[in-house]
Amino acid sequence: MQSEEPQDGDRFEPQFIQGDDGQTYEVLDEYELDRDAMDADEDDEADELPEDGQQTDEPPQELPEDTAVLHFGGHGAEASVFALARHPTLELAVSGGSDDIGFVFRTDNSELVTVLDKHDDSIIAASWSTDGELLATAGMDGIVRVYKATSAAAAESPPTWSPYKRLEGPDEIMWIAWNPEPKLSKFLAAGSNDGSVWCWPISNKDVSPFVLSSHIAPVTCGSWAPDGRRLLTGDGESALCLWNPSVPTPVLKLTGVDVRFLLEGGISALCLNSAGTLALVGGVDGGLKIVNLTSGTLIATLQEAESAKAPPASTAPADAAMETEELKGYSIECVGYLDGYGSGGAGGLWYSAGSDGYLRVWEASTGALRWRGDHKPAISTVAHHAGTPYLTTGSTSASLKTWDVRTGQLVNESTGHTDVIHVCVALPHGRILSGGDDGIVRIHQLSQ
Repeated sequence: MQSEEPQDGDRFEPQFIQGDDGQTYEVLDEYELDRDAMDADEDDEADELPEDGQQTDEPPQELPEDTAVLHFGGHGAEASVFALARHPTLELAVSGGSDDIGFVFRTDNSELVTVLDKHDDSIIAASWSTDGELLATAGMDGIVRVYKATSAAAAESPPTWSPYKRLEGPDEIMWIAWNPEPKLSKFLAAGSNDGSVWCWPISNKDVSPFVLSSHIAPVTCGSWAPDGRRLLTGDGESALCLWNPSVPTPVLKLTGVDVRFLLEGGISALCLNSAGTLALVGGVDGGLKIVNLTSGTLIATLQEAESAKAPPASTAPADAAMETEELKGYSIECVGYLDGYGSGGAGGLWYSAGSDGYLRVWEASTGALRWRGDHKPAISTVAHHAGTPYLTTGSTSASLKTWDVRTGQLVNESTGHTDVIHVCVALPHGRILSGGDDGIVRIHQLSQ
């Protein structure tokens, strides 16, 4: 026989018990417990309904066309890819990300070659030495792991990579850079969150680092001069230091105390020209400054003509006669220098890109803006295709765009990622390697 549930107002007599803590508690009957649970479920369902109380079936978001020719999925969809690099001569790439693991894989068929040792935190940088003999991964755990090539099992197979050195550095590493000079190619530099700069002589049995201390804020970026004899670093307090790594103090230091060099929020990106005499320095506030590293003087603060701020087309030319204003209000994420594409086919070009979603190309000789390209909402990475006038930008829009630096023409657009792109790397033969928050590394073939 089924028992009837009590009606409202027809409750059991309340019962009480005394707990171990000496407090008295009411014992709820089974009906009240069920009723409370039902009320909670109803509240949850009500929260899920639109304001008009009607349920709506929204169509699933359409995925972008995947134009990639190859995919590498070693990290999995739950991880983000933060680091990518290509081998200087072989069809190999390395990736690292939020899963703390690095992978070496082939770029001609995306086959896995080596699973690298696990870091204790995200891998934020990875790079091969200039001669391709050593591979380094750096993590937010403050560790740099260095690998050495081992002979391939078959002549046609690429080499695998075995642990060679484990370098303990600061608490957190922000970037690494191998020395570009072949005779010095085994020197590895790193910038840290604690304001120190580390340089390791990897080829020596004793890999004790040279620790360079002059910054008082996180060392956010760094780059070797092309001759490999000097290292340029920038920090979060707008200090720029030029080092001879064998000397513990910088040979040149410029700070925001001199307002000419001030970048509000600190330095976020830097690069040098091919002679190593000039640097383009970008800031968190959107400022861009050209600095003479020989004399320690400010050459120019790059400015944009008002006409170039018109409603964006794919590109907008600058009018040098128009009123100009310093670029402010967004972060510079990437800068670079290209030789041989300046006015009349001579000289060089600077380029910059940032969180406002524009790629800007500047005449190195005059500082004038040549053109800007729209890749909104924000550009997170830029890669130059060596030996060509092409730059590829990666965006938080999950797409890649390739531009001709001479004219500003958009020559290719690649899609397939489903989330923010963090990094892209140019490969030989008109290909581009990219990775981001969807965890998949993609290789795209640019249209001819």
